[in-house]
Amino acid sequence: RACTGSGGVPRAAQDEAVKNLKHALTERGSTNELRAAALAAAPMLAAYSEGLWVADLFESLTQLCTRALDDASPVVRAAAAGALADVLLASLARPAGFGAASAA
Repeated sequence: RACTGSGGVPRAAQDEAVKNLKHALTERGSTNELRAAALAAAPMLAAYSEGLWVADLFESLTQLCTRALDDASPVVRAAAAGALADVLLASLARPAGFGAASAA
């Protein structure tokens, strides 16, 4: 929860986080616990990232969660379902264009 007081996760850190999440989820030999923990980070990234809608962050996070729904482990599938729901809820809290300067 360190992200809450930081003013948001900057773009470079977002890219690195998504890369690491993808690696943890797709690496051969990753444990169920590691994959579930990686999925648990996705909603926090969505909730506290700068420019959720500007880049492909939302699509990347939902894609990672959706792919994990096909995991062989029921623990990982459950974590993926929960993470996907939380990413979607985080996106609803920050609709596209929220906080953007309006074109007059």
